[in-house]
Amino acid sequence: MTEAKILFLDFDGVLHATSGPATSMREFVWLPILKDLIGGHPDLRIVLHTSHRCTSSPEFLLARLGLGKDVCLGVTKPTLNRWPSIQDWTKGRPWIKSFRILDDQAREFPNPPPTELILCDGRRGLSETRVQDALRQWLA
Repeated sequence: MTEAKILFLDFDGVLHATSGPATSMREFVWLPILKDLIGGHPDLRIVLHTSHRCTSSPEFLLARLGLGKDVCLGVTKPTLNRWPSIQDWTKGRPWIKSFRILDDQAREFPNPPPTELILCDGRRGLSETRVQDALRQWLA
């Protein structure tokens, strides 16, 4: 595989709110923002580390995003917690140029958190300008 940037993606609190107005809690309400941000970056690939990987098949989860198999590489190991599953996934893949993690659960990561973590507010997720700016800066 050619060099790629990897975005580890959570669903709840990133693509839709975990609490707040019903309009922001609608499933994948902020997916269009993600699609807009990653458009035009052919070296970007997505790997899911959402907790839904523990209860749903990778094929089902990837199909829900509608990003295509060329963009979505799969999911991290469902038997591991989020940070260990990401560390496990990156091992033995020297073609990873860099990676970022979109998540709203600080407790899933060590303290201090890894520099690759873009921590979202679970009520605002990808709708936050700060989160969008961090992704844009990394992708540039």
